[in-house]
Amino acid sequence: MAGPTRSKGCQGCLKRRIKCDEVHPECNNCRKRGQKCPGYERERKFVFFEATGPTQRSSTDVTPRKPKLRSSSESTKIVVQRQRAKGNPAHWHVPCDTRVSPSLVTGAWELQYRESFCAMLEGDCAPILHAYSQRTDSSWIHYLRSPHEDQQNALGWALRCVGSFRLGRMHEERQQSIVSREIYVRAVRELAHSLNNPSLILDDRTLAASCVLGTYEIINDDGQASWVTHAGGVGALIRLRGPRAHMSGFARTLFLSFRPWLVFGALLLGERCFLEEDQWAEVVPEVIELEAKSGRVSPLANLVEYAYQDIVRCPGYLVQTRKIKYASHSDESERKGLIERIISSQQRLEEFQNEISACVEFNQPSPYHYHPEFIGAMTVEAGNLMGEYTLKGINSAIALLQRLLVVLQNDGQRDAHADLDQTWATPAGTQLLTPESTTEKDHPLPDPLTDRGRASREDLLVRVALSMGMTAGTLPI
Repeated sequence: MAGPTRSKGCQGCLKRRIKCDEVHPECNNCRKRGQKCPGYERERKFVFFEATGPTQRSSTDVTPRKPKLRSSSESTKIVVQRQRAKGNPAHWHVPCDTRVSPSLVTGAWELQYRESFCAMLEGDCAPILHAYSQRTDSSWIHYLRSPHEDQQNALGWALRCVGSFRLGRMHEERQQSIVSREIYVRAVRELAHSLNNPSLILDDRTLAASCVLGTYEIINDDGQASWVTHAGGVGALIRLRGPRAHMSGFARTLFLSFRPWLVFGALLLGERCFLEEDQWAEVVPEVIELEAKSGRVSPLANLVEYAYQDIVRCPGYLVQTRKIKYASHSDESERKGLIERIISSQQRLEEFQNEISACVEFNQPSPYHYHPEFIGAMTVEAGNLMGEYTLKGINSAIALLQRLLVVLQNDGQRDAHADLDQTWATPAGTQLLTPESTTEKDHPLPDPLTDRGRASREDLLVRVALSMGMTAGTLPI
């Protein structure tokens, strides 16, 4: 039996059944004959196929077949039908675009995952987006919607992870949420490869992937506070890059987006926040000057930046107070020096509190009672929300510092020591890790973001971000 032709010659030579020299774009045989070469692309033949599969014939229903000569086209049709009959009929239910162009389907899903993440930023997390987008060179939305040369990197897998989780939750498909965890494992593996690559470890895309995966841990409520560990990794990467790497560009957006969670995570773990180091405070005036030169002046944002310099010291104050509390022999000079630093930070925070309260009015029924020159390069709603949550964060920080002063000024009193432990008690009755229990790995840290009533994880994301990691709604005082 003659099988399907394997010749790669042009269609004219195939019809004449002569050997083609396969010269492109026209073969010499057609050129010598003075006719136009029909080309080398074969015409596709489409045959009808039923998904139910071939009809089963009984063993007795056998009739002798007469030998019959078939053309090459008929032989090709028979071979294709036999190959399809051997396969699983369900395989042929795969959409045509998936079989013909798999990359097209992959690109469509990639775009959908990115748009799902952008929808979260423009929807539930809009206050965060609008608070920073007008003050930075590149926002999250602008960066994610710009063309990228490689989608198979850590950032691409991180966006797939968050997008898959949100699509599954939106359509109430539990399987999609489970798939997001599998994608998360792949994203973490790709992130590890980037961190081990000297040319990628300090790249903005690597930091962006870390921030997106941290966001996934925050919105994925597993009750284990996995985001705290991840936030520590993001902080280590930011610290390695240095303060001057986050003064402008998309890196500035990444830094502003994740900075509150570095403070919040340090408080939960009972550790000092590296942002209290002098090198991070020294670049604040330069950043404000750059924003002024580019026409993105915002006095409210400037006050928030300066207030941050005392907010980031709060975890360190808590650590030093615990150290003095649990020390067998406390140093009097160390205790007095800590009291002076805490009082100084408290006074500065109270000054910022008074300035913001005097310029932003939140109790008015109309959202247009504001000072536009004070809000600056932000929308009205974003400026009001930023000022409101900033005041809540400053109030929480002042309340914490006052509790620490009570403990230090009543040096050695049992009631004051107990009061320090109750300072960070959550509604569920859990407490922050003490210096003694910090080293124990057997007991995972409970997630303080769980059991927050009707507040969604995205709402808590906004609350923590705009309150500088010190929100009273998350850390009861």
